[in-house]
Amino acid sequence: MKQISDHLRSTVIPELTRFLEDDYLGLWIVISTVKDVLPHASEEEIKDATLLTVRILLEDSRVMCGEAIEGGGFELWHVGSNSALDRIDAAWRTLGREPTIGEVVWFNYDHSCPLGEH
Repeated sequence: MKQISDHLRSTVIPELTRFLEDDYLGLWIVISTVKDVLPHASEEEIKDATLLTVRILLEDSRVMCGEAIEGGGFELWHVGSNSALDRIDAAWRTLGREPTIGEVVWFNYDHSCPLGEH
């Protein structure tokens, strides 16, 4: 898993971070990006790699989990990263399939928060 983690850190994370700097990021985009770099992975491997990617994203204190709401707002989940990951995993399992556009979680970037102070 360390090799996959290193690969995700060097390929997927920079791409997703650039995306987050300009827009909300949906879980389906994370999944799609992981699939692009792991084209031969099974569904379970994609899920595991996606959750690992989310864990790595959340290491940046400026990345927040929540839900996009009508009118362009963002409703923050007031939970730590472990609780957020548990919530994402549980929602994915409840769906019984890969999440698609708008499902499970959105990520937002807090531009007002310096790294490490969120």
